[in-house]
Amino acid sequence: MAGAVGQVTLLDITYTIDDAAGVGQFVAVVQGASDGAAKKPAAINAAGFLGLTKTAQTRQYKGVSVARLGIARALAKGAITRGDRLNI
Repeated sequence: MAGAVGQVTLLDITYTIDDAAGVGQFVAVVQGASDGAAKKPAAINAAGFLGLTKTAQTRQYKGVSVARLGIARALAKGAITRGDRLNI
């Protein structure tokens, strides 16, 4: 669903994924072990939020595009009402 209706991203950056299982699409990621790396948050409100993945990446240490600024789709454990502020 990359490029889905309603997405307007102004700043996309590619990061390598630290997670052994990779990362899914529309998932929040935080700063990884090194510069230019990202990983899934380990806990609620994890520090180092980078953005939301625009695509999935199933392979560790491979690149994934992350929406850093703009409007993007997100997967959540609960309902999100338009205009709600979010945290991870």
